[in-house]
Amino acid sequence: MHTLADIEAYIAGIIADPQVNWLSPDDDEPAWGPPLIGVSDGDDPLYEEIRQDIGPFHWTPREIFSLAFPEQSVPPGGLAVVVWALPQTRATLKDQRKETSLPSRRWAKNRRYGEEINHLIRTSLAAALTAAGHPAVAPVASPLWRLETSARRGEASRWSERHAAWVSGLGTFGLCDGLITEAGHDKERCMTYIRSTAAPSCGGINACGLCQAAVPCERGKPVRAP
Repeated sequence: MHTLADIEAYIAGIIADPQVNWLSPDDDEPAWGPPLIGVSDGDDPLYEEIRQDIGPFHWTPREIFSLAFPEQSVPPGGLAVVVWALPQTRATLKDQRKETSLPSRRWAKNRRYGEEINHLIRTSLAAALTAAGHPAVAPVASPLWRLETSARRGEASRWSERHAAWVSGLGTFGLCDGLITEAGHDKERCMTYIRSTAAPSCGGINACGLCQAAVPCERGKPVRAP
């Protein structure tokens, strides 16, 4: 496994497996749709800007990679952050649109069991890449990851997968701080891993053009979303 296409095929293969991608143990309906993939330079200065905004506890890609692989020396430009977003299915979204106070049953199942699929991808992909000679770490799966309190943002953590998705060109932010991707607004879960090989850029933040589509939101966002 050496290319971005290999990684995309690996993730898509897991999502295509009906023995893995299901809503719950008693419901074999798919939890997730096809993945969206983004990539960014692990030394992109935006990661340091995110740390400055959230707090000194928030990792840059180079910091968490060095913690995971202290023996590895990686030159500038030698780290890639790869992000994938798993969109909710149309059936889940259809159910969710009918609700006015509580999540739909499909959405609740996805939130509970869908995260197990996310964790499987995080850990298995990092292990597969490392075995192939490309040391990789999934920050949220690290035993060093934990929740923190940001002086500016309140509850936070040592790594933000949606901010990594933003830097990697998967979308922009909406009024409620949720990520807007080509699959829609706040309808997916984002995962990241960092590997010791430079990867081709997808074009940088908002390369998908969603930033322009969200201009009206930007002008009126009262919650000061990024």
